[in-house]
Amino acid sequence: MFPTSAQLRAAAPSGKQEIIDAIANAAPSVFPKYGITNRNRVLGFLSTALEESAFRVLTENLNYTAARLVQVWPSRFPTIASAEPYASSPRALANKVYGGRMGNTGTDDGWRYRGQGLIQITGKDNFALLQKLTGLPLVAQPDFVTTPEHMLECSVALFVQYDRILDYCDQGAFQKVWALVGTGRANGNIINLANHQAALDALDKALPVWPPDVPAPKPVPPTPAKPSLWARFLAWITPKPSPVGD
Repeated sequence: MFPTSAQLRAAAPSGKQEIIDAIANAAPSVFPKYGITNRNRVLGFLSTALEESAFRVLTENLNYTAARLVQVWPSRFPTIASAEPYASSPRALANKVYGGRMGNTGTDDGWRYRGQGLIQITGKDNFALLQKLTGLPLVAQPDFVTTPEHMLECSVALFVQYDRILDYCDQGAFQKVWALVGTGRANGNIINLANHQAALDALDKALPVWPPDVPAPKPVPPTPAKPSLWARFLAWITPKPSPVGD
């Protein structure tokens, strides 16, 4: 069973219909391909995607005020003065906070490989990994991860690469799932925990309970009717033909 557009709309009433439809249309082929094969795994992935994107925003918003930059990246912007050159300057900010790490070596790589897709795929290394996994030219065209044709596969393919993440889904340990995606560690801090939980609750309510994996019963062959007593008597008194010899 896979989520329908109507179910996803119920879980994300403010989501964009084209994104919701793209997820629902691709799920029957993408989910089994990458091992998303039970309800808990669907909930683990979709709750992460819903919190990250709201099924509405597929590219990281880096338009911050100086005061907000100090709150979000205190180690990089310890003072308002240090943040002011990057306030309301998304490209400069992306190259400042993402440049020189996660495989971003080019002067504009921080911006080019900023968070994108349903789970905010970030860094050239991740786009290169996804290119190997999916066969898509994502290093040259990173915006492929936001297109209706590829958005679900790209995010699912990266999601399942996190160590033991499907095991945590199976166990219902969703906080470990969210921490892994957010920090790379199952015991890491979860940013916006309340939003993650709200996303999970909405999806849990909207998606039907999957039937248990029980094989269908084998059909019972009909019992042949017994011949009547009179029919059996006639069969007994009727002479049988003799076998023909060579």
